[in-house]
Amino acid sequence: MVDGHQIILGTWSGSRRNVTIEFYDGAQKVYELSFFGNPDDFNDTFAQGLYASVNYQLAERELEIAKELIGQRQNPDTITTYMNQVEFDRRLLGYIMTLVDCHQINACLPFWSAVQPRNGNNTAQRASNLGVVQAEYEQVEDRFNLYFGASTFLTDDLAAVWQDTGAWG
Repeated sequence: MVDGHQIILGTWSGSRRNVTIEFYDGAQKVYELSFFGNPDDFNDTFAQGLYASVNYQLAERELEIAKELIGQRQNPDTITTYMNQVEFDRRLLGYIMTLVDCHQINACLPFWSAVQPRNGNNTAQRASNLGVVQAEYEQVEDRFNLYFGASTFLTDDLAAVWQDTGAWG
């Protein structure tokens, strides 16, 4: 989480000034916001008032990075820094339920395998921990079970390469 900031005063333009606020997590800069106006308005109290918004943006970025990994057919499993892990798991599972590309779903299998022990010993406990009803959790479980294994790749017509045999010509 954001635990510090630094205010950097930039160039003047008339009576207004470019002000950049850098936010830090420990010694690492994690976010930056720029403003243009009266530099007296952008003080420590103003910057501290932005912490919640910056933490929210960082949490959303974690989720977007995971979605980008899915789009690249890579494992999206992430141990979160800025978002509650259960919330991340629930939201990413919801997103995965909307996917139609079986290769992307298969790339999520390691994530699914990690979510299960992270969220409980049985379906009811996992559903409860993720804040969904058991029937919804079972739909996610069925989705992964349906797409597990080589049969998915054998029936993937979108990725099929059709040979021109000249039979129609």
